[in-house]
Amino acid sequence: MASQAVRRVFELRPRGDDRSRVVASLELQCGCPLTVEVAEDRVVERPDGERFVVGKFPCPAGHPVRAPSNG
Repeated sequence: MASQAVRRVFELRPRGDDRSRVVASLELQCGCPLTVEVAEDRVVERPDGERFVVGKFPCPAGHPVRAPSNG
């Protein structure tokens, strides 16, 4: 199963009483949605307020990783 980078973060919410983990609703680079539990320190916020999740995640549909387009 190919691992994809995150294209967009839809939602981040705490995981119950464990503040070191969050539940993240994401869109992968292949376009597939994914909801996954991640360590809170993998969530990074840019100065403009945009948040992203560091790392790669297996595509649930098994899409291959494609090289980024130049246009």
